[in-house]
Amino acid sequence: MTFTIILKQKQQLINKELKKYFSSKYLKGPSSLINAAKYSVLSDGKRFRPILTLMTAEALGKGEKKVMPAAVALELIHDFSLIHDDLPCMDNDDYRRGKPTCHKKFTEAAALLAGDALIIYAFKLIAANYSVAKEKDILKVITELADASGFSGMTGGQAIDISLSKEDIDDAALYYVHSHKTGALIRCAVRMGAILSGATAKELNALTKYGQDIGLIFQITDDILDMDEKDEKISFPSFYGLSESKKILNKLAESALKSLKIFGKRADNLREVVYYLLKRRK
Repeated sequence: MTFTIILKQKQQLINKELKKYFSSKYLKGPSSLINAAKYSVLSDGKRFRPILTLMTAEALGKGEKKVMPAAVALELIHDFSLIHDDLPCMDNDDYRRGKPTCHKKFTEAAALLAGDALIIYAFKLIAANYSVAKEKDILKVITELADASGFSGMTGGQAIDISLSKEDIDDAALYYVHSHKTGALIRCAVRMGAILSGATAKELNALTKYGQDIGLIFQITDDILDMDEKDEKISFPSFYGLSESKKILNKLAESALKSLKIFGKRADNLREVVYYLLKRRK
């Protein structure tokens, strides 16, 4: 089975769970708000972050069922960030995943509220699917997701990103922005899967390093693919140049793969993620 097929199968699993949690059995509220959130969440996303959570569980010899609710919650946080990033006050984008953005399909107010509701729904899913009495690490998972999403994570990285001009940037600021704005949720995806799968301290440290590395790999490859569009934005190619950015990519890939040595063949899918990101064309 090719890795592309494996990704597709896991994507379909995540999509099935997302549809379940957006059914009338699970979700109640104003139809206008639900429809705006549902429109964005159930669009054709890659589900990269929740897939990482599932693959991390595999690397630790655990099944997907236990980590699935946390993986879905993570995807909801990611989707909230996309809805808000597209707003006129942020990136002002008209299209997302080949369709009109949430605020273009509905209204700016509807998009703002849909994003807000997704944040809250994400944490409800974790609270509703895990028992604190039975899952001793669930509070760690909640804290992990909150940190990765908020002041010290994705939102903090976005705040720094919009406050800096291209002239202000140095290498420390560049790494800070992208390791938080993009990398925080990717690292969180791996760490949540590890925590819920009972990783030892050694295993968690190795997977954390892996998550940090692939978060930057994801961002740098994204920057390279979008070079023409991002000339005025903070990116690795605009700061380091294309050749040096590719060298950084290779070093990060070596580091990520090294982190997985202790897991043997069980981490083969996580290894394939590294190769997949290096080869991606869109």
